[in-house]
Amino acid sequence: MGHGCAVVGPQLVAYVYVVDASHLLFFTLATEIGLYFPRVALGGFFFGLVAGRVTVFWLQHVFNDALVEITITLASTYLTFYIGEEVLGISGVIAVVMLGIEINALKTSISPEVEVFLHR
Repeated sequence: MGHGCAVVGPQLVAYVYVVDASHLLFFTLATEIGLYFPRVALGGFFFGLVAGRVTVFWLQHVFNDALVEITITLASTYLTFYIGEEVLGISGVIAVVMLGIEINALKTSISPEVEVFLHR
């Protein structure tokens, strides 16, 4: 998973920026273009970390309920992407990658039986 995210994630983000760059009418200064990428990328990074912490907090309050744990994980993934892209205007891809890294780093929040079920 790590290699796929490391390769595909930045490519998808770069594609989105190239498509956005084709509509340069809203950019008036070179500094605005220079600040756009860091704002979107760093915003996605930090929003993903926050979303990961919130998801881990929810998962720590559930034990051995596979349906609830899987639902929380999937819902947080979709919500992180949607809120990042549509509401905040940051990179939803980077946010979801950081969400996954955060959940993986604190994977003790997922019950052992559910983790076995997920790896089938």
